[in-house]
Amino acid sequence: MLIPISYFVFKGKQKEKIFLLLAFYGVLCCFLLNIFFSWVPKEFIKHFQTVYTTLEYFFFCSIFYVNIRSKKAKTTLLIVSILFFVFQIIYMLTQKFKRLDTVPIGVETILIFLIIFYYIYEYSQTNSKFSISNNYCFLMALGILIYLGGSFFFYLMIDQLTTSEVDLFGNLTYAFEIIKNLLFAGSIMVYLKKKNPETKRDLPNLDFTL
Repeated sequence: MLIPISYFVFKGKQKEKIFLLLAFYGVLCCFLLNIFFSWVPKEFIKHFQTVYTTLEYFFFCSIFYVNIRSKKAKTTLLIVSILFFVFQIIYMLTQKFKRLDTVPIGVETILIFLIIFYYIYEYSQTNSKFSISNNYCFLMALGILIYLGGSFFFYLMIDQLTTSEVDLFGNLTYAFEIIKNLLFAGSIMVYLKKKNPETKRDLPNLDFTL
């Protein structure tokens, strides 16, 4: 589970390490979706989908876990994440998947939305100047909102759609994912700019007039 691990890994240098997690997420998604998926036997598809949804949830949670300041909120987030993990196992063992794990995806989306809304509320309460340009995590939150919100109803209704409709609307989800990736890249640029601000050099006084 990434959230309790992140507590120890990120402590002290969480803002530097979180981008290692971001890189891990990118590599993992690329590997699971583009390489390993075609090798998964049909009888293990639901296990694969459960693993992917679970990892995605814990990755998104980890971003906000290391940025939320309230200890009570962090404790609540840990408890909710453990319950979600248990729910995933029970659902996988007791339910049949037609195309996707639609219910877990719906639960994941709602939970992540609540976490993001709390983060934005906490940030606005603790910072007098709510500046997007100085907050890399807000760009990540915006990317996740667009990514999950844009595909939310499509994934919930996917079992009721025809094959042609799935192909049509499924392609639209790629646009939301591209936007998410661009905002993630923007968040890295914002963080690096904030970490290494341009310093103005003091020019020597070259006025030799008497």
